[in-house]
Amino acid sequence: MQIEIRSPLGPLSLTSKEGKLTHLQFSGQRTQNPNIQHRDSTSRDFVIIQQAWLQLLEYFNGKRQVFNLPLSPQGTNFQKDAWTISKEIPYGETRSYTWQSSAIKKFGGQRAVGVANSKNPLPILIPCHRIVAKDGALKNYIGGTLIKKRLLLHESFFRSQKKLGVPL
Repeated sequence: MQIEIRSPLGPLSLTSKEGKLTHLQFSGQRTQNPNIQHRDSTSRDFVIIQQAWLQLLEYFNGKRQVFNLPLSPQGTNFQKDAWTISKEIPYGETRSYTWQSSAIKKFGGQRAVGVANSKNPLPILIPCHRIVAKDGALKNYIGGTLIKKRLLLHESFFRSQKKLGVPL
């Protein structure tokens, strides 16, 4: 099942299959899963997409820092390792491609993890936007540099508000 929702970043398309999220795509992004069959959708898929939508709303309102959803990203074992380790980066913080490649024991694999991140089928939910170049440059984000920058600024703002004790 695939449903489009509105977000501060523009329309997002959420796809669920067998009760797990498989894709989150930004507006204008070429579909990564052309074989989506709407007629095979179940109420379980609808419930998961509804939960994802609610959690994304909380995230964009600064009330959620971690997502709690059943995810089923498709990729190679290496890509899945790269995506999994990105979920360990705290909200509002960044790490480098060097850190990411070392964390998955792929020393010197900065380019390889950058390519893996650019193929992340569940951006935002799997926070590859928190991976930046060693010099702070924003690269390899599936939604593009502008969206990556907006997500990092968003998280930085709400993290600083929370540290200051500002009620959200």
